Amino acid sequence: MTSKINLFDLAQQNSTDIETLYSACLSGATKTECEAFANFIRQEGRVSINFIPGNFKEFLATTGQHLNVYERAERKTTESGKTQEQELEILLKSYYTKRLGFHAAIENEESMRYGALNAGGLGAGYGEYCAVLKAGFPEVEQNIAYLKSDSLNNYVDSAGHVDTNSLARDLAPDSHKCQLATIKHEKEIPTCPRKDWPSLVCFDKVYLEVIFTQPLTPASLSRVRISEKHVLDYESLAFKSVTSGLDEDEKIRSGFYMNILDLLRNQNILLEVIPS
Repeated sequence: MTSKINLFDLAQQNSTDIETLYSACLSGATKTECEAFANFIRQEGRVSINFIPGNFKEFLATTGQHLNVYERAERKTTESGKTQEQELEILLKSYYTKRLGFHAAIENEESMRYGALNAGGLGAGYGEYCAVLKAGFPEVEQNIAYLKSDSLNNYVDSAGHVDTNSLARDLAPDSHKCQLATIKHEKEIPTCPRKDWPSLVCFDKVYLEVIFTQPLTPASLSRVRISEKHVLDYESLAFKSVTSGLDEDEKIRSGFYMNILDLLRNQNILLEVIPS
């Protein structure tokens, strides 16, 4: 039987190779730009998690703790009578085989949580609310790893087989996240305006994946970001509610938004609106 991978140990062990690759980035004509980009990540880089409205409201108001997919599935079993495996298949949808294949290859799989490296943008494209965690999260620096790309879309095939060699090569510890980000974007940095660096770091499905185990609570958040487009959509629903009225789906969406605004305000969590 193949031994399971400890992602955090591998990330630490890869530090020297990451340093070598980073030094190569600084050996050419783009040294100044690459150093500036690494410093930008060092100063602005934070972990973020994207939420859909219903899950975000629940996180802020009900559970008070972010549930990973295993915890969500286990909670649903008490309501549905289904097994945890059945609930996992429902929650993961087309990613079920890949996620379970990835988890079969790593240690402590049921404790893992996933986010993205964020440096000012709207996060990964998995939900309109981008929750940005405070600097210094997690408390134990050794219990976090940064992966060059999304794990399921880049390191796991459709049958759930994991490319462990590429995975090991592309991991970095927290101390080397800025070097890993620079290595990933070395060719793009010189031609990308600095105002666009946040989108270069994390946009839709292109980002450095962050893997960690520490549960997060609303107190873990430094701010929440939402696009101006979504805010304008919600404002148009508010106007529609007093003119022609809302259908049931619109009432739910509008209600989530108003509840989330209240919850963020009550917990002193900043909401940032990012221009579309």
